[in-house]
Amino acid sequence: MPNIPLSIDECMEKVHFSGYFLWQQFAEKLLNGETPDENWWKPLFAHPGYAALTGPNFPSELISSNMELAFMPSRQDELKDIQADPPPSYNFILGHFVHIRDNMKNFRGAVEDFRQNLETVIEKAFSQALEFLPNLDLDKFDYPEIHFLVFAADGLSSSAIIFDLLTAVETGPEASIGYLAHEIHHYYRHLILRLNIPEIGEKDMHFLRILDRIHSEGLANRLDKHINIPETARDYHFRRREWFASMVDESPEVIRKINALFDDGENHGGRLDGIAAKIQKLLPMSGNPLGCFMHGHIEKHFTHDEIRTNADNPFSFFGFYNRSAEGGLLSPRFSDTFMEVIDNLQTRYLISEQFQEAVS
Repeated sequence: MPNIPLSIDECMEKVHFSGYFLWQQFAEKLLNGETPDENWWKPLFAHPGYAALTGPNFPSELISSNMELAFMPSRQDELKDIQADPPPSYNFILGHFVHIRDNMKNFRGAVEDFRQNLETVIEKAFSQALEFLPNLDLDKFDYPEIHFLVFAADGLSSSAIIFDLLTAVETGPEASIGYLAHEIHHYYRHLILRLNIPEIGEKDMHFLRILDRIHSEGLANRLDKHINIPETARDYHFRRREWFASMVDESPEVIRKINALFDDGENHGGRLDGIAAKIQKLLPMSGNPLGCFMHGHIEKHFTHDEIRTNADNPFSFFGFYNRSAEGGLLSPRFSDTFMEVIDNLQTRYLISEQFQEAVS
């Protein structure tokens, strides 16, 4: 196990609940009949946590429009029509808010209970995350800002780590440790990634982002996809896990389709921008389940230290998988043509040493 000299006091100074309390104020205003105008939501999305959360991949309108449906008395007939025939995405955001609305007092109490044990949760999450990275001297890095918000059944890592409070209190401390460890792993892996970003050509960037996402999620999923969820959690959490498992099961076919793109000469002339767009369409959840599938094979054939010390090299993940896969129907290997592209990109863009004093 790596030596992790975590300063929990310094880390906790960057853990924030102010976004949650601000969200509560907006929910209460909606419940009391306020009608938002074009400037009404600006203070919420100016909060550092919500500012880090929202953007092209998570537009602020997803929060504002669904909160208005869930909380405004004047929108309840419209909400009932949606609930009568809910779309597949209902529970992810809108149902999330409705559940809080219907259980607000219990939710607030559960949040306070969660905060009582937060230091232990954070400390264990850091420890678990860093076990899947090369040894780090944390003094070389700033601790991440961690914002506990209300937004959807999810978490993410960008300029800060964002975690949903309903998910935290519903799934319990053990699951929250795993979910937070997943995002902490993303945060530090991004800092030590050995890619020469300034030199990456525009035509290669999209493809490299796909490779990086597959590798990143493959490692981080090891931290939270096998944890226990309490039986008291909403059925949605269990159904979401089953859905994710079904996406993982599709990975062999995804690999075969990727191979076909390369072996059919789709990257003629060495340009990867066009083929990357086609690969993106093949990948459920942008490659998250595929990374999980690949790691499941890799961890059976490579040691923990071999995997974690290569966490800063996305190209290694594909080589490890091909050496682990048996071939055939259930675990096809990536084709020679695909791996030649991987090797070429590694030669061009992999930095041999990165943060020598911080990583060993």
